[in-house]
Amino acid sequence: MRSQHLFSRSQVTDFNILKDPKQIIYIGMLTSDQEAERYREYSIAGNNLQNKFIRVSNPDETINIKPTSLTDRTSDLTNYGFSLGVLMQRIVRVFRYLATITKTIFKLYKSIKKQSRPITVFYNVDYYNFLLIQLAFLLRSKIIIIAADYVSPPRTFLDRLFLMPYRQADGVIKLRKNNDFLGQNLLLTAIVDPNHGFDCLDIGAKNVLYSGSIGYTTGLEIIIEAACKLPDVTFNISGPLFDLSSEDFYKRIKAARSSGGDVKYHGVLQNDEYLQLLRRCEIALSMRNPEDPDHNNNFPSKIADYFNNSRCVVSSIAYEELSKDSYVFSDFTSNDLSKVIRRLFDDESIIFAYGKKGYEFAQQEFSLNVSRRRLRRFINEI
Repeated sequence: MRSQHLFSRSQVTDFNILKDPKQIIYIGMLTSDQEAERYREYSIAGNNLQNKFIRVSNPDETINIKPTSLTDRTSDLTNYGFSLGVLMQRIVRVFRYLATITKTIFKLYKSIKKQSRPITVFYNVDYYNFLLIQLAFLLRSKIIIIAADYVSPPRTFLDRLFLMPYRQADGVIKLRKNNDFLGQNLLLTAIVDPNHGFDCLDIGAKNVLYSGSIGYTTGLEIIIEAACKLPDVTFNISGPLFDLSSEDFYKRIKAARSSGGDVKYHGVLQNDEYLQLLRRCEIALSMRNPEDPDHNNNFPSKIADYFNNSRCVVSSIAYEELSKDSYVFSDFTSNDLSKVIRRLFDDESIIFAYGKKGYEFAQQEFSLNVSRRRLRRFINEI
């Protein structure tokens, strides 16, 4: 097995930047890593981004909105027909939601009123915070919205409704380059902690990682087909199932294995377990369907993690936000993906080169201190 340290990493000091007189109130739906990994109601990637944003913004107050019900990721979702029991469950959830929002409205009102120059930061615009954003507008708080997941151009009435606050806000923090918003914009594509990075890449067993939300729009079918074309490569999968049932998923895995594919599903992993798996893989995949508009404006935080751990990244979307020499592009087809992976394993120097460039890019563009400085300048201008 070959091992190569890509370059000596200088320790990045996690220093505090003095606050200006503006007071930051953060409102989101976040929890511990363990709870996010366990329950379907939390987005693991969204939870990670929010926790990192809290770390770099150091808000004066954080208001956390808890889901009104929690479903274990290991349980199968059942599509119930209409029944009295299902109706009562939905009514109870509506009342819980109203109680939660009412309580949060009073909390936000008191938080804004006690500050002299409040800036309220919201994560996305959704049903759970739409009324809170309107309240912040009425109370004349400055408003920043993190545009991590939205649809533009809008396809439904709700899409149009949820886009309105973005266009009225004093500032928008976006993950992708676009001209969707008026006023002050900050591009903050991803945030990584250099101290959790890894600047060494081993090549030997031909391991590939496919992680994140597992589903057809994120490339499951393409990756399984590529695995059948590359029987000498192990395809490791981790993360929650997104747009398919567990029965359908395991049928696809079984069919792939019967066709010669070496596919292993590791489930939803704790962060330490995930990093161990990542560091056993030479190549990490981000295969999102470029025709799906849901992928137009968000950014896979997993790519930043892969960069921060010196992995060679293969992506089906060409990201203007990334340097072209930091990752490998593949069409969203199994034929092209299998050819790209074969070419990489046939020339180890290419894998090392992309691992080095990606790691260097993450330290220069995504690190905590870089993100903190950019965010502070942005807030000062609002």
